[in-house]
Amino acid sequence: MTIAEFYTLYPIAENKEDVDKQLLSLPKPDSLAGRPLPTDLNGISIGEVMMLQQALKNGKTDFERFKSCASILLQADIRPKHSAEAFFGFGLWLLNELERIGKLFDRVKIQPTDDEIQAGYNTLQFGFFGTLDWWCRRMGIKDHSEAERVPWIRIYKCMDMDGKRLMYERKLRQIYQNKQQKRRR
Repeated sequence: MTIAEFYTLYPIAENKEDVDKQLLSLPKPDSLAGRPLPTDLNGISIGEVMMLQQALKNGKTDFERFKSCASILLQADIRPKHSAEAFFGFGLWLLNELERIGKLFDRVKIQPTDDEIQAGYNTLQFGFFGTLDWWCRRMGIKDHSEAERVPWIRIYKCMDMDGKRLMYERKLRQIYQNKQQKRRR
């Protein structure tokens, strides 16, 4: 079935719930519009991750969203004549990969202390742009577009290391404070 046929038949389908279940179970295709798909998104840059997320937010329909993402990731021009199964399998795979990446970044975020929350920590949530800006400052990069070309996985690993270092420093500081308090007694 082509994408055009799917969008023609779906609105009049009597069993939309069954169709939706089938869509959610589609496997990742090997290729889309003649372009091979990577195994995962580990090889793309942080800029590409940001562009894919923006394309998913900006599109009004799944067709627009997934078509934009295919253009960004594969430089493929999706047309209504292409396979609906491959197209929606690609879209589902892409959503799962971006969710996986987001969860990885969420896992390395350091939980703020009560004092940091009181000081306004929660007003400092800047998303992927904030991550990109942190990377630029960390690496002494003046041009954000240069940082956008860095593989996202490298930035993730550095955030993980910096987070572990920060937790160590917090713990060490607490140990020193506890020792100081014991000496004063």
